[in-house]
Amino acid sequence: MTVYNILTEDDKGRQIHGVLFNTAKDGSGTWYFGIVDSDGHLQADVLSIAAGSNIIGKIGHDVTGLTSGSKAVTAAGTAERLAAITASAKWTLVQAKPANTQRVAVGGSTVDETAATVKGTILYSGEMVWLPLDPYDIFCDPQVSGEGVTFNYLT
Repeated sequence: MTVYNILTEDDKGRQIHGVLFNTAKDGSGTWYFGIVDSDGHLQADVLSIAAGSNIIGKIGHDVTGLTSGSKAVTAAGTAERLAAITASAKWTLVQAKPANTQRVAVGGSTVDETAATVKGTILYSGEMVWLPLDPYDIFCDPQVSGEGVTFNYLT
């Protein structure tokens, strides 16, 4: 096995870090990492890890589903929950409806779009934000009654 102990730097003296990746989601495949040789050419090498090794820093892909929804708030000025509790949602992408004529605030139960007391994240038509929450824990408050957000959440 080759040992790499040379710090590779870019033209500004910043250290270049290799990218380590595997051919299988569970880490059981072949591990590769990129290196730059002395001529500045990108090379690839294989990293051998014994079967059954505990790989520190291994990141799994545990997303198993995607669900979409929409929320229109009946009365502006009243924060409403995006959805009923879901089955272990991990992340939610919230987008202000493209047809909205005004902004919408997105956040916790105290979210408030009112200009003088804004609380939460303000989104204008078509803008979006990723939140590491279940849509049950996210509220929206539009400036105009009947407007709102669309959302996708990962389970």
